[in-house]
Amino acid sequence: MDHGVVNLQLLRLNGLDKITDDATTKFCIRNRKLESLELCKCAALTVAGIDLIIKSMNCLRSLNINMIPKIKLEELKEGMSQRPNLKVIQ
Repeated sequence: MDHGVVNLQLLRLNGLDKITDDATTKFCIRNRKLESLELCKCAALTVAGIDLIIKSMNCLRSLNINMIPKIKLEELKEGMSQRPNLKVIQ
């Protein structure tokens, strides 16, 4: 049974500094139609979690990871190279 929000296209989780990679990726994987995701100031997220989101969410067109201290765009280049239509904002 899929517990996703069927037609959710935009999700803003800005400022949730306690949200984890696990929680974020589980939600995103269940909501594959998501086109825009904002994770600004979600300080607990890591490169591994963001990389998994980039690689697994084919409908995602915009990902805002501004002001996440642990994440540098250079560390996401491999996943981003596979997704030329994805705009990553930092």
